[in-house]
Amino acid sequence: MIRWLSILWLIFSACVRPAPDKLMVAVASNAQYTMEEMLQAFSKKTGFECDLVVSSSGKLSAQIIEGA
Repeated sequence: MIRWLSILWLIFSACVRPAPDKLMVAVASNAQYTMEEMLQAFSKKTGFECDLVVSSSGKLSAQIIEGA
């Protein structure tokens, strides 16, 4: 019984991730300026910092599919 509890504890403790320092938002180039304004308002309201990644939608889609 203790063995199973130890295994479960290891599994659950490995699944917990610390909160990220910043939120990373990917956006297509044609929506860059709109998203910058939205993120400024979001950061001002929540105090949470955001990083904006701007690229073509095709490149961003490929990176997300590959696990980025």
